[in-house]
Amino acid sequence: MLSEPIMTDEEKRWRAESDARSLAEAKVIMDDPERVKAARTAAADLVQRRQERLKEDQKEVDKLKSIAKNPRISLNVRRGNSDPLAFPTQVSSLNARRGR
Repeated sequence: MLSEPIMTDEEKRWRAESDARSLAEAKVIMDDPERVKAARTAAADLVQRRQERLKEDQKEVDKLKSIAKNPRISLNVRRGNSDPLAFPTQVSSLNARRGR
């Protein structure tokens, strides 16, 4: 388990003051139904964008895993295939179409 960094008394005081300002702003927001509604809408939008980014990141992770597991990748690239993940038969048909 990670331990919290050691903070000086000045850092602790600064953090407490910052937290107090944040809590005061949160109280102002929570007391205003329109701001709460807008904040909830914004939070839902942020969640959706983050989920889309996670899907894109997962696609990249899956491609990287495929590259890490595929011993034929270097062969495909040397044969002039622009898609290093294509199987050798795909490379042959691609090369034939390109006149290679």
